[in-house]
Amino acid sequence: MKRLSLLALFVLATSACGPLKYELKGTALATGADAVIVADVQKEQAMTLLEVKATDLPPPDRVMSGSLVFVVWQRKDSSAPWARVGVLEYAEGAREGTFKATVPEISFEVQVTAEREPAPASPGPDAVFFQKVG
Repeated sequence: MKRLSLLALFVLATSACGPLKYELKGTALATGADAVIVADVQKEQAMTLLEVKATDLPPPDRVMSGSLVFVVWQRKDSSAPWARVGVLEYAEGAREGTFKATVPEISFEVQVTAEREPAPASPGPDAVFFQKVG
């Protein structure tokens, strides 16, 4: 009975952890920028609900000349290619960006880059945020 109680307590403790939260500073291309990434890992569905909130983010064209948008990318690990997840909704006047999407992984790398178009085939070198999730 004691073992069963301990097992139930362990299951409750590990399942009640909640979403993962990461607080980031911008890269050298966006030194004053900050971001919060919230990753709600859904192991049963093998996916993660991803939310990005950026503040004090300079406009994309100040990060890289000619850029129009910030694009969010993910990959399983450094041996996998980057996959485009979507475009960060950017409010230039407020210098803030938000993004929500589902990622088909439970452990992955995420980055946000300045891009000249909303749907490039692969990310450019101008990353403003990078984080390992999970």
